[in-house]
Amino acid sequence: GFDWDLSLGLTNAGNSRDYDSDTILLDFGGLIRPASLDRDTSSQLAVRATGTVSYRLPIGVTFGDNVTSSLFVQGFFDIIEASNSNYDDYTAGARTGLRFTGENTTYSVAPVYYQRYLAGEHYEDNAGLELTFENRTGSGFSVFGQASYANVNNKTADDLDGTLGQAQIGIRQSIGGTGSIGLSLFYEGKSVDFNLDNYDLYGVRLLGVVDIPFGLTLRPSIFFEKKGFPEPSPLFTGNPDEESVGARIRIEKNDLFIGDGFSPFLELSHRRTKSGIDAFSYSETEYEFVLERRF
Repeated sequence: GFDWDLSLGLTNAGNSRDYDSDTILLDFGGLIRPASLDRDTSSQLAVRATGTVSYRLPIGVTFGDNVTSSLFVQGFFDIIEASNSNYDDYTAGARTGLRFTGENTTYSVAPVYYQRYLAGEHYEDNAGLELTFENRTGSGFSVFGQASYANVNNKTADDLDGTLGQAQIGIRQSIGGTGSIGLSLFYEGKSVDFNLDNYDLYGVRLLGVVDIPFGLTLRPSIFFEKKGFPEPSPLFTGNPDEESVGARIRIEKNDLFIGDGFSPFLELSHRRTKSGIDAFSYSETEYEFVLERRF
């Protein structure tokens, strides 16, 4: 019942956003004045490591016929290490729960806890509950979903304390045994006192997988999302709500193995976000070159 995964790679760290403007107009009781935002616009190459360590133990708790159950414990981490320590970003945590597996359905429930450190300082604790499920048919069609709710305890500012809720539901269809296509709807809502981190986000994502010659697998996706701020600052002269569109592609080399079962992949993504305030509108490009353990 023991398993582990590890990915090691290079990525861009720092501020990868190209904002439309660094000037924002603020309303001081009817008196409109421009303000300049002092942003760090630099970025650099960094090392990223992600991984999980899992242990599963079969148990006798069942619901219905042909359903097996197991207790699982999993530790996980996501580390970005840069030469400029201001860009260091460490996340580590654990989840433990129950997984039920039937002939066509898998579902799980697990409490989860993690800590995040930014630039070497303790930034945030997150503790909550996760639910997942997937239902499959013999024709390669599946319905999947996930939901979580957590308490957020920020170590740097009290107005960043609050709750975080996330949910996703989607469908996926296998195509000819060489790929699949899927569609998912997702939601994220954060409730804190700080107005720029208090939001509701809704989106849709179209995703696919296709095997092509030369041992390559392509995993493209496109998304659209809308982000609203229920209580924007009264100082704003415009609407800070955002609309984003973006694309991501992951290119895997499946017939090349390095060391203990590691294969390479390249992931590229681009996002365009448009806000009612130019200072919050931006374009962002990210990249990652990774060696990932496959077996």
